[in-house]
Amino acid sequence: MRQRTKVLFIGNSFTFYSDIPDIFRKLADGAKESVAVESVTKGAYTLSKFADSADAFGKIVDDKLRSSDDYDVVILQEQSMRPLGDYDGFWTAVKSLKDKIENTQKNCRIYLYSTWGYAAGADSLGVTVVQMEQCLTDAYNSVAAETGTKVCYVGKAFSSAYVEHTEIDLYYTDAKHPSYAGAFLSACVHAATVLGINPCDSAFAGELDEQTASVLKQIALSAVAG
Repeated sequence: MRQRTKVLFIGNSFTFYSDIPDIFRKLADGAKESVAVESVTKGAYTLSKFADSADAFGKIVDDKLRSSDDYDVVILQEQSMRPLGDYDGFWTAVKSLKDKIENTQKNCRIYLYSTWGYAAGADSLGVTVVQMEQCLTDAYNSVAAETGTKVCYVGKAFSSAYVEHTEIDLYYTDAKHPSYAGAFLSACVHAATVLGINPCDSAFAGELDEQTASVLKQIALSAVAG
């Protein structure tokens, strides 16, 4: 078992549905990886609100960063449509949070949680679900390059599963948020990206049957490998 990795997730319902941080922790445990996982989440929030010290949840982020200097990883998830509708606001929020993290943490890696396409969002843009995801991925890649951060390609994994494994329902009943399977896939991408583990080596399958869990683990690994 490696030295413990301390991880903080910051995001909204695309992070807390089915408790993605907890699935991430259990996947790590199943691969004998020692992690401590925390999260600050609020439905519909943008990263700008989390970066705002005057906001109630922004203050929670500030307090966590100021009270501890040993986070190894912080994962930032933007509101699902904002990278496409307000790129400058997205960029500014990431830069603000990055500055706060670098000013309080000794040695912390920052990742952007690139999310997925979904029917309502795609329809509003006049594109397909997969095309929406590609636009999101492009925006996340661009902000990452401009801010010196890295990307967790959850959306890319979603698109692969969406196209190649239609038997797996990635979405909650609202056809937007992740189902347990979608949350599991997201957690697998994070585990592979942030911890450098092969999710296929984790014994954890959670609420899924072994075959479905295995398929999602492999999709995640392929998305991370590029």
